[in-house]
Amino acid sequence: LFMILYDPALDKKRMEILSREVDIIVSKDRLITSHYVPVEPLRALFDEMIASEGKKAECMSKGAGHLLFCIIKKMFDDDLEELNYIASKIDYIEKRMFQGEEKKMVFEISVARRDIIDFRRILAPQATIMDSLKNDGPRILGEELNNNFQYLRDQFEIIWDAIEDHKETIQGLAET
Repeated sequence: LFMILYDPALDKKRMEILSREVDIIVSKDRLITSHYVPVEPLRALFDEMIASEGKKAECMSKGAGHLLFCIIKKMFDDDLEELNYIASKIDYIEKRMFQGEEKKMVFEISVARRDIIDFRRILAPQATIMDSLKNDGPRILGEELNNNFQYLRDQFEIIWDAIEDHKETIQGLAET
């Protein structure tokens, strides 16, 4: 199984969302990743596995398909953290707008809109990948992974719904 996943990552220097690509080849007993730039959730997961035998056993003792699950889950957990950052920016904008500072918030609204658009653009192709993984992954990597892949699909939906909520909120603020 070959897949290309994209990780939206906040570049703190440039204060924008950038795309990080992870190429993955996985079979029943092997998993290979390739990336051109560091992918924080991937690095963090492997650091956790080095530091904790329990985490290593959790992710690596059940085969390559389960390791794939751990990798994607970690990426989605990171996405949720970044969406919380965007939500806090939206809350800040909303609070300031209703304190009479709407003109000062025009630039902040533009930045938040850009971040939301970038996040959506980066994650949109993964809907198809998560559907394929949910539908075909158990057949290829083992039926015991069915619930894991369903969980990932559900997590993707939670992330997508949060992005859509942020999009609607920032559009409403922009119209105010």
